[in-house]
Amino acid sequence: MGSEGTDTSLEDDLLEELRSAIHPAAGDAERRASDSKEAEDDDVSKPQPLPQPEHVTAEAARKASLYAAVEDVIDRCLEAGHETVDLSSMSLDSVPNESLRRLKALTKHAMIMNTDLTQMSYSPIEVALQLYLSNNTIAAFPSEILNLISLRVLSLRQNRLTHIPAALARLPHLEQLNLSGNQLQHLPYEMLRLHDRERFSLIATPNPFAELESSKAPDLNLGDYRSGRAPLLVAQSTPTLFYADASTVKPDVNVVAANSGRVPSLLELALRKCKDLQGVAEMDDWCCTGGGPSSLKLPLALAQQTAAYGDFECTLCSRRFVVPRVQWLEWWNVPTWPRSRHGLPRRLPPAIIPFLRRGCSWACVKELGHVV
Repeated sequence: MGSEGTDTSLEDDLLEELRSAIHPAAGDAERRASDSKEAEDDDVSKPQPLPQPEHVTAEAARKASLYAAVEDVIDRCLEAGHETVDLSSMSLDSVPNESLRRLKALTKHAMIMNTDLTQMSYSPIEVALQLYLSNNTIAAFPSEILNLISLRVLSLRQNRLTHIPAALARLPHLEQLNLSGNQLQHLPYEMLRLHDRERFSLIATPNPFAELESSKAPDLNLGDYRSGRAPLLVAQSTPTLFYADASTVKPDVNVVAANSGRVPSLLELALRKCKDLQGVAEMDDWCCTGGGPSSLKLPLALAQQTAAYGDFECTLCSRRFVVPRVQWLEWWNVPTWPRSRHGLPRRLPPAIIPFLRRGCSWACVKELGHVV
């Protein structure tokens, strides 16, 4: 019997070899099926990604569609050399910096004015960029706007902005600025310098600006103000002092005399280095969730802000810094000169607007004189 069983086993092996020789694909198919089953078993043992909620995927699709529409508008402007970029009423809650960055490549096309080729045959080809972002829901100022050197007109009317960076005043050709209908409590003091430009006009009301706290009669040139050439200071608030970690000094603490130097703190020096690091945007989360001191959250947030919008500049000594050590509001009566359709200024009643001033040290408080 043992011999019969052995012969039967050998016979089966020979038959299997013959089948494989005649139909090799059959054996391969079986092996592939076996391999596929093993792969499925391995996939089951691996952690699977969690499905995204429907509202998350819908929001991502909505943003992708809006950003594609922004790219389409910019593409057409770049191709045709159009200086007016209209992104108004597009339901945008943000604008990709990558899209705005492309506007730096905008080139105005030369236009032949007559058939006689002279030096005046071509219109000026210097770009005068006009960017309209009105009637959207933008809450954070797009930082790439600060790099659009050719920007002449900027409209951010009817959005949800709560902050305007001081670096906006450094744009060399800005002539018209509309910030009405946002959530602004004040404007940066540096923007007052824009009124030195002959053609500059600002529309900033309505906005929920901080109310007037106290009034003064400063010794300024009322003649320039009455002629519409200069804003007029009408009120100042009491300065607020801050420690090196950006925490507020209580009003009843007399610390100015003992800390009147302009030497930056070690924390200030460290923050100046941190803001230049690639991972500064996530640094506050790493610090606070990783067991770091909660007192660093606000200084790191200021470092992130300066990394995105540029350093703060002391409005008294012009030094740059990350953590302000003193700040106060000044209310100015600002002339508003919106342009008409014919390019001529229209004189409207001036608006009282609060401007935020910052200082780099407590020593700057001494220079305030009558304000303290």
